This record gives sequence, structure tokens and C-alpha cells, in this order.
Amino acid sequence: MLTISVLTASALLLVVGAAVAQNLSGTYVMIAQNVSLTLVLRQSAQGALSGTLSSTSGVEFRLDGRMHEGVGVGTCVGNQGGSYFEAHPDGDRLRVALIEPGPNDAPDYNKVRTLLFVRQGAPPGGLGGGLPPSSQEESVPGRSSGPNSERPVARAEPPGPRGPDGASTPAGDEVSDPAWSFAFRLPAGWKIRKGDQGAMLGHDTVPGLILVLPHAAGTTQELQRQMQQGLQEPTLRLVPAGRLQPMGTHALAGEYTGVADGAQVKARGIGVLGPQGGGAYIVALAAPSVYGSALTTAAEAIARSLRTVSQAASDLVRHFAGTWVTMTKNTQTMVTLHPNGTFAHRYEAGYSGGQTGSWGLAREDHAQGRWTVRGTTQQGVLVLTNRDGSQTTVRYQVHVERGQSYWREYYFNGELYGKQ
Repeated sequence: MLTISVLTASALLLVVGAAVAQNLSGTYVMIAQNVSLTLVLRQSAQGALSGTLSSTSGVEFRLDGRMHEGVGVGTCVGNQGGSYFEAHPDGDRLRVALIEPGPNDAPDYNKVRTLLFVRQGAPPGGLGGGLPPSSQEESVPGRSSGPNSERPVARAEPPGPRGPDGASTPAGDEVSDPAWSFAFRLPAGWKIRKGDQGAMLGHDTVPGLILVLPHAAGTTQELQRQMQQGLQEPTLRLVPAGRLQPMGTHALAGEYTGVADGAQVKARGIGVLGPQGGGAYIVALAAPSVYGSALTTAAEAIARSLRTVSQAASDLVRHFAGTWVTMTKNTQTMVTLHPNGTFAHRYEAGYSGGQTGSWGLAREDHAQGRWTVRGTTQQGVLVLTNRDGSQTTVRYQVHVERGQSYWREYYFNGELYGKQ
């Protein structure tokens, strides 16, 4: 159906349970490959978390953290090193994401390991355990280089949807982005995280996740074909659970089932087609046990409010509109950027081989889609959205020689092109 590289593995953890706050105090067990893991957590009345993670192989880690919007976050440190953690409750189950530190000791959400624990017995320690809130805020142990090594680092925050500045977008405000060809209104109570490839929405009390992602389908038939293919991603796979049904005049909707980050999910997918082609997919997904009308109603409200945004004939768009060509002895790459926001890509080679053009697009005679531009006439990025929903980002810079700028010659991803 589309690609969703806007998502990280930890973001998908939001689909498996509700965001309703609950006490995590208890003993949790997980058995995998003949090794038993035991997680003991204590949560104070102020939301501070402490505990241990141990295994039958003799490894033990200390957990320190706090509750943040219904999710436990903090650090997991042992003698051999450590990581950040996020603990997402789902009834008597607890899904724990261990996130490796990246540069500057910040959480690297591209390196996430997920563990699923089951609660055992009564919570130990009641509400009186844990560290005082003051000590929690002063410092958090980071990655350990040896026994008893600690130092202050940035605290891991849950990956809940946020606006560009980390704050929630006010409900009812219209949401858009220069890289999209659409805009929509944010439903009440929902928070959003935006990216070049779409948006991700979450709610404090409604379980599940809503994705809003651009597509470049030109007709209803093409939209239907893409939606019937389902979605195949490393962390998320969805297949249709029935026939697609019309939703209004320019939209199709249907139910899907699949797997997100190893957990079963249900989803409702809606495809909205703009008058000139393009538009967006709205995908609402959650664990089957918590999948409900509050989630799907919000997705349908987004679909009803969605409108396609015509590419404005701005100075920057007019500047780049036209046909750009680069040639070698045996190849020619030609990209036409139309003023209406569509593009056509043509790559020809005088010999056989599996090469691609410098814009990163597959070798096809007539690749098509939509384009947007961000930056200045000197430098910036072009975002190309293909008909299958995948996107390519092309960095551009004007050709400058001996202090003179040649405005009909640009380096696109490092290769010089000329405008016909």
C-alpha cells in the first residue's frame, strides 16, 4: 500500500495497549530460549520507578526511572553496560523496550529490543518504594563503562506524538507540511508527530495509533489496487480483512489485520483521493483487545476533513519547474518538474545493467509522482513522492564557478544537471 519509514520500532509499541495510567509495581516474568527473565518494579506514589531485571544466566540490571503519560521511562544499567527503557502496560502484560544509547548518550530509537513480560502474583512493596522525586530529576545513570560507573545523561522520553517543537498541536487546528500534498484537522484530544513522509497521531487515553501518509495515486482504480496490496514493512504488516467500500465520493475504506512489532493488530485503512490525484492514507491500528470505535471515529474524522493542497506557483516552484538533464557517454537521466506539482522521470542507458539515476529513483522509462521543494534558490531539498507512496529526498545546490552562480545548472545529490 505504502511505506512508513517515518515510524521507529519504539513508536509501534503504542499500538499494543492503552495509554491509561496505571501502577506498574509487581513481578513480571518472561521465558525465551530456555532462559527466564524476571523483572521486579516498584512505583512510588509520586511516579518514581525502581527495580531489577535479572535472568537465570546470572545477569542482573538495575532500573531507575519514572512514569510519564502512562509509560515507564528510565535507564537499565548493569556491570556490562546499560540502555534506556520504556515500559508499556497492557493489562497483566508489560511490553518493555530496551533502547541503546546513541551519540551523546541520547536514546537511539533505531536500536530497540522488545521484551514481553507477564505479571506474576501481587505487587511487592506497595506504593512506598522507589527513589525520591528529587533524586530522580537530578541525574540518571547512563551507559556504564564498568562496575559502579554513573554519570548524568538526558532522560529517555516516551515516543508519543508531538508537534515540531515537542508540544501538542491544538485540537481543531489544520495540520500540513511542505512535503505533503494535503492538510487535515486534528481531532480533539489527539497529539501529532510530523515528518517528511507523513504524520503519526496518539492519544493519552484512547489505545492505538493513527498514521496519515501521502500517496501519489492518480485514479480511484489505482488507489484501490494499492490498498488491496496491504502494507509490508519490517515492523508492520497488514493485509485486507474484507472488501474495500466507498466512503463518500473520493475515498475508499476497509478493515485490515496483521502484526506490528510482533503483536497482533487490527486496523482500518482509508484512502482519500484528491481532484487532481494524490492524497493521503489514514491507517488506524491497535491490538484486537482494545481496537474500538473511538480510534476508528477519529480516523474517519481526519479523512472527512482532509483536503489536497495545490502546489502554489511560488517563485521557488517556478524557478525549478522544467526539464533537467544529465548525460554520460552511455546514459541520460531526464527529470521534468511540472508547475502543478507532478514530475516525470526518464532514465536511458546504452548498455544493459541495473543502474539507477542519481536521484535515487528506480530505472523506469516513465516513473511519475508528485514533488515539493524546500529551501532557497541556492540550496535545499526536493521531495519526490512516487505513485506507490515511497519518497526520495534530493539535495540540490546551485553550480558556482569563480564566484558566478549558474542558475540553470544545479548539483542534484552531487551530480550536475542542466535545465533545458
